[in-house]
Amino acid sequence: MSLEQRQLMKRAIQEFRLQDIFIQALGWEYLAQFPAQLSASSHLFSLIPLAHKRGFALYLCIPDREDIFPDYLTRRQIDRQARERNYEHFVIYVDRHQSRQVWQWIERQSGDKLVGHEHHYYGGQVG
Repeated sequence: MSLEQRQLMKRAIQEFRLQDIFIQALGWEYLAQFPAQLSASSHLFSLIPLAHKRGFALYLCIPDREDIFPDYLTRRQIDRQARERNYEHFVIYVDRHQSRQVWQWIERQSGDKLVGHEHHYYGGQVG
């Protein structure tokens, strides 16, 4: 990946243009599913399909209220519901103010062990 491509991707993350990264920069395809309303920890969240590549799906998760951002246990609940839509997937959680992102992927290891991986991004973060 060239320096220019990395800079474009970085800018897209900072501007919360997440679908652009996967469709335009990485060559994924649009995911033809309808958005879903999920309930977790007594709150509602919108699960929006963004893209897929070879059966691996990407979802965007947005809370229905401005003052809510899912904690770790709530994100795991949402992930279990996303797995019903597409077994292999990852979810990017964003707040309604577009100031925070959590990129989550649950790795399935031998013996049905699940290991969560998360990367946190905050608006204005450099690097």
